[in-house]
Amino acid sequence: KQAVLLDNQLAVLSNEAIDFGVVPTFSVSKKIVFISNTSKEHITFRWNTNTTPLCNEVISVSPDSGTLAPGTSTMIEVSLLPSSYPAIFDLDIICELTGN
Repeated sequence: KQAVLLDNQLAVLSNEAIDFGVVPTFSVSKKIVFISNTSKEHITFRWNTNTTPLCNEVISVSPDSGTLAPGTSTMIEVSLLPSSYPAIFDLDIICELTGN
């Protein structure tokens, strides 16, 4: 969890990092993250998994976009599907926020 809120921060995530641990190839591991609107306006979020070519192949986020009213939260499911060969993944996904 984020230790310090920044001025004019629109939202906060329940986890800033996700550790999937050991995931066998061709299996799926899912983790839950919550995004909470900390602002006084509606916000739109969109997850960007195109940070690297590999990231988009092994990570999926659902829902990948949406709108949150002030003071509300939503659950996000992040899935890892390693589908080619044994590997260690250290990937970044970005939650892009826009105030309405």
